[in-house]
Amino acid sequence: MIQYTLNMTFWVVLLAMAGRGVWLARFGNSALSLGWRVTSVVATFSLLIVWLALHIGYVAPLAIMQDVVAAQQALQGRPLPTTDLRPYVKSALEEEPTTVSLGAIWPRLGQEDQEEYNSVPKIISEQAHPPFMTLFVTPLVYFLGVHGTFLAMALLSIASLGVALVLLRRGMGLELTPTQKTLVIFLFLGWYPMFWVLRAGQSGALISGLIVLSWYCIRQRRPLWGGIALGIATSLKIVPVLLLVYFLLRHRRALLSGVLTIVLLNLFTVAFFGHQSYEDYFQTARFVADRYGRSLDNWSLLSALHRVSEGLGVSFLGSKPIYLGLSLAIVGGLCGMVLLKKGTSGFLSAHYDQEYSLFVAAMPLLSPICWSHYFVLLLLPLAVLAKVAIRQNASVWTASGFLALFMVLAVPADYSRHLVAFVQNISWRLGLLLLLLPSFALISIVIWIANLARALPEQRGLALE
Repeated sequence: MIQYTLNMTFWVVLLAMAGRGVWLARFGNSALSLGWRVTSVVATFSLLIVWLALHIGYVAPLAIMQDVVAAQQALQGRPLPTTDLRPYVKSALEEEPTTVSLGAIWPRLGQEDQEEYNSVPKIISEQAHPPFMTLFVTPLVYFLGVHGTFLAMALLSIASLGVALVLLRRGMGLELTPTQKTLVIFLFLGWYPMFWVLRAGQSGALISGLIVLSWYCIRQRRPLWGGIALGIATSLKIVPVLLLVYFLLRHRRALLSGVLTIVLLNLFTVAFFGHQSYEDYFQTARFVADRYGRSLDNWSLLSALHRVSEGLGVSFLGSKPIYLGLSLAIVGGLCGMVLLKKGTSGFLSAHYDQEYSLFVAAMPLLSPICWSHYFVLLLLPLAVLAKVAIRQNASVWTASGFLALFMVLAVPADYSRHLVAFVQNISWRLGLLLLLLPSFALISIVIWIANLARALPEQRGLALE
């Protein structure tokens, strides 16, 4: 497959860059001191990947079809469908055929386009997104149709990524050369999780941008705006709700504005779609968690426990009580860390960056479902670690650890599945370890940031809100 080959080639390029970054760290240089030639190579691959994601996604829109068909039904005055979406998806694609085709000049790509197009109605069967997400895309569907809505969401995702990277650089005071800025932009633009955000029409980049915006607003002593940004993100997808727990401990004004935003947006949604849409959504969400909780592409704590329980033959490890108990223990541990540093700065210190990042990093791990495109939510935690790992005179072990985490999160899923299947024929233990690597990476990010936060000295005298 063209998309698999291109993503895999780009991953190999990133692997070579990571190796060079480790080599530079040995001599006290920044791991990002790679020059314009390397940046040009990364930019070229990144643009090709973005083009391919937009092309295939335009011809055969994937996950966004959940929201598109729900919006179409709402525009016709019908209840929002939540299950058995296949007939709606098939009908929507047939009623608005695309004229874009490169089959005449690139037969292989044309064949892949047709295969992807034919697979969409078979894959999209449940509406797993909150009703507000449907309301959000309804105007786009009304004015732009199926394929136009995909392009609009894709461009919004790219813009959200750009805004998030700019805010991260400003908020954290990252001193980067023009070459390094360009490298970082294209690095994340062609990142495999971002590829799937664009190809599938997912909202991950938009939500990540809102999470970073919330962090930045609070850093600028505007907690009300920070809460509003998080409230919008949580209404679009429920995963960021964990940050409300952090706001409860640290920023009560942000909590108040965030909760109020969530209530108002969802009451507005109920006015359009009725309360039944939310009852159906919660039932469908439970069904999706049960159905896909054991999926090989799910990197959450729930899935990791399932794999460990099956590998070791200890069935109770994969049970829901164990998952819920561990999740509560992790959240309790994060809250304990925040409370133990109650006297530290709430706005302008490294404590705030790391505390906020801890809860962001825990979101995909604790979510029942964590596909690879969820990794886009980790922009802030990765920036916190990068500030430590790629600076001048960072230890080679620190740089190596960060680059290894980034590479694990960037592995194309198809390659991961093939590698695991091959290794399992040699050793099931090694196969299980490889299968758990992305989950281990999420856990490692949480532990690393927690250690950074614990090691910082107390900074008293600055009030919290």
